Parts: sequence; structure tokens; C-alpha cells
Amino acid sequence: AHSYLKFVSQNKTGISFAFYLANISAVTANMATNQIVLNDFLTAQNPAFINAPALENRGTVLTDSSQIDISNLQLFTDNYATEVDAAMTGTANPDGNTVYNFLTKGDFLSLDLEFNIPFWGHTQDLVLQDTLPFRISDFYQGDINRIDSLMLVLNFTNGFPLEIYPQFYFYNSQNVLLDSLFEQLPVIKSGNQTDEKGKISAYENSPIVQLVKHPKNIINANYVIMSCHMQTIGIEQKTDWKFFADCALYTDMGVAVKFIND
Repeated sequence: AHSYLKFVSQNKTGISFAFYLANISAVTANMATNQIVLNDFLTAQNPAFINAPALENRGTVLTDSSQIDISNLQLFTDNYATEVDAAMTGTANPDGNTVYNFLTKGDFLSLDLEFNIPFWGHTQDLVLQDTLPFRISDFYQGDINRIDSLMLVLNFTNGFPLEIYPQFYFYNSQNVLLDSLFEQLPVIKSGNQTDEKGKISAYENSPIVQLVKHPKNIINANYVIMSCHMQTIGIEQKTDWKFFADCALYTDMGVAVKFIND
């Protein structure tokens, strides 16, 4: 993976443009600036072009993109940069006045910037935890004394690029641990399909049906802590993975009850 700036333009006007970055710097919290080195692109000698629709195609939106590799990523990581300062210069009709320019109602010109800074790191014994309310009365409103056995049905959709090993710990209202669910942790598999940015597609696992060994403990529970151990090697024996801010593990829980016959 490498760091880059990507510009995406959309032009509905009848005017073409050329632009380049006159200056781009990483700015730290104490306002110190460090010049970002670009690899000979978006310079005055090598600008990016925003094309325009021809007069006979007015109403059409043309999209162009330009990507710039950044060679000195350490300016951000070593100097704790908090923002990017950029100065841009542009000209209209860079090829000269050889075509008709036009502007109509609703025409627009937009320029979006994507700043990609991959970070590397390592972790050991990575565990994610979440606390969820859990009361049998939320699932069953009958006489709890007639409950003979309980089964929990768990559905997992894994949006992380790693295998996950979940455990559920049940607590009462006094925060006393009553029981755990699994004697042997199940494996929540990850997907293997990625998009153009390397983000993995969320994978819906088959339902897990688990018989509760001590149902009376679960009956008295007030909340559950879901503790998820993440396997950082993965099924493909890889040790490098891409994480995104919206990676998530989705869990649905259901309860199946068997009653005592009078």
C-alpha cells in the first residue's frame, strides 16, 4: 500500500480547465509546516485537465480523475500532522479559444479530494467487547419456573477481515458473573471478497445453535458481555490486513425454550 492524493472532477460547464498544486504541506498542531513531495505530477509543467462537454452535448457531466503518489509519508506520522494546507492554481481553456464556451442554468464544476494514508502496525491478543442487555423476560413472558432447557440461536455477520472467536458472559444486576456460554469457542469466519480499495465484504455466517448448560444461571441474568477474540493470522495465513473505520461485527440473538409438562 502507498499514500496518495486523488482528485476527482465533475464538469457540466462548457469550459475546460487545467490545474496544478502550487504548494501542499503537512501542518502540525504547533503550526509547523513540512512540504509534501509529489512525484512530478500536478505541477506547472504537468497539470491535470478537466474536460468540458461540447456544445452539442450540453447537459452532460464529464468526470476526470488524477492520482498523485506521496513519497514522504513520515511527515504525517513522525511530526503528528493535524491538517493539510494546499494552494492550487488553475486556468480556463488551456488549449486556447478553439471551441465555444457556454454556461447554462444548473451547470456546475466540482473538485473532490481523497487523501489516502495507509498506516502499518501490529497487535497481539486483540479483543473487542460489548455489553448488551439480556433478560429472559425480553424473550419469554411466561412462568420461568416451567423452563426446562434453553437454547440460544446466534447469527453473526463479520465485517472484519479476520476470524473472530466469541464468548458470552452473563451477569446479574449486582454485576456478579453467573455463567459463560461456550465451552469451546466457535469460529466466526471472515469474507474473502474485497472492493477496489481492499475493503472486505461482510460475511454472513451460518447460525450457531447453542444449548445452555445451566439454564437457571441464564434465567437470572441481567446483561451479557460479548467478548470477541480476533485471530490476526487469518485463514489465508496472512499477517497484513486492511481495517476501515466502519468495520463491524453484527450479531442477532434468539432464544428457544423447552417447557416442563405438568
